[in-house]
Amino acid sequence: MNSEEPFRAAIAILEAEIEGGWDADDSMPDDYVLGSPLGRAAKLLHDADPVALKWLCFFVARRALACWEQTCTGTRPRDVIGLIARRLLDPDVDLDEACKLIRSPHKDCLYSETQTAADSVFHAARYLRNGGLFDAIYSISGADIAYDHAMTKDGFRPWLTKIAIPVARVHREMILEERLAYRTSSFGIEATRGEPIVQETA
Repeated sequence: MNSEEPFRAAIAILEAEIEGGWDADDSMPDDYVLGSPLGRAAKLLHDADPVALKWLCFFVARRALACWEQTCTGTRPRDVIGLIARRLLDPDVDLDEACKLIRSPHKDCLYSETQTAADSVFHAARYLRNGGLFDAIYSISGADIAYDHAMTKDGFRPWLTKIAIPVARVHREMILEERLAYRTSSFGIEATRGEPIVQETA
């Protein structure tokens, strides 16, 4: 079993900045990204247990699906999450096609929440394929920004620190109650019930 200390430290960093800015994307200087709350927390997890961080990226990108699907009909983000779920159990699952940018169809006020949700999925796939720390940071940030624009009362940040990181540490899929935790939006709850899961096969 991996040490709990890096996970506790990462959670402490994020909880200390729970109301602060977590934004991080590839337009920002690398030093700024690494010094941000998400950058510091993700580096701790990446250095301690990159497999746990892969699970975490899967969890956050999957949660971001609701921010996309509330207004978009395209299924590509969900399809990519399905591939990521398979990759977590089988390293031979090819993610090359999954690691292509997903574009929001919106050009209006819905662009930010949908594009950042799509970016979360894209960067999660890249982290699973390539293991680059920055992709993990951008994946988590994308989901966080999406929830800052859509379904803002759904409690993404407390879910991340209290549920997602501890579950990722033990390299397992969430049970339904964990996936539903901190949900208040009826749309988000219904999206959760149909989302791809990591399913062991006989």
